[in-house]
Amino acid sequence: MAKEDETNRRVEGLIDAVLLRFDNTPAGSTDDIYVWSNGTVTGPPSGEEGDDPKLLTVITPGGERPTPEALRETLTAAVHAVRT
Repeated sequence: MAKEDETNRRVEGLIDAVLLRFDNTPAGSTDDIYVWSNGTVTGPPSGEEGDDPKLLTVITPGGERPTPEALRETLTAAVHAVRT
């Protein structure tokens, strides 16, 4: 149960970070949002990340801000996939 609680906390933190990134992104921007296994949320990778952290997902802004529920589903699956 503790591992599941940790995963849920990580996912909720990632959701907050992604939504904050959307809030700080200019309207009409097409820059992808990269979510990493170490909890960072960035723009395009620099190419110097190496194998750690691992890329969890890329979110492409399509004019609509994703819902927390959609992000939760995507990020939970990604966190579990990286752990296995």
